[in-house]
Amino acid sequence: MAKKPLTERQLANLRKHAFSKGISGNPKGRPPIADELKTAIAYLSPSALLTVEDIMLNGKNEMARLKAAEIFLSTTVPKAAQKVDIDVDVQITHTADLLAKAAKARELIEGNVIEAELLPPPDQKKH
Repeated sequence: MAKKPLTERQLANLRKHAFSKGISGNPKGRPPIADELKTAIAYLSPSALLTVEDIMLNGKNEMARLKAAEIFLSTTVPKAAQKVDIDVDVQITHTADLLAKAAKARELIEGNVIEAELLPPPDQKKH
């Protein structure tokens, strides 16, 4: 289903609320993680890792074991690259082509060249 084009009112609203060019929408950056949380994560990480290992090796459910293996591997093995298909219509025009088109347009405008195609006369006979 094709998207509807935005109305002038919608475009004006988007422009009104857009970030100014060159200015960050989050100037202070990401908020820091509290020290207490960092300490708790560091303290519980070995237990969490042992739990994931136990689920991976002894889990009763294949999906649970698979998810645990993914978690275990995600810390050391990067995800594989994904293929992305991008369909873009690109037309490369050389400067010489542009200049030739401009010269032709100028000749047509100034009336130096008349491009006309004669049409055959209409058929007088009716079938």
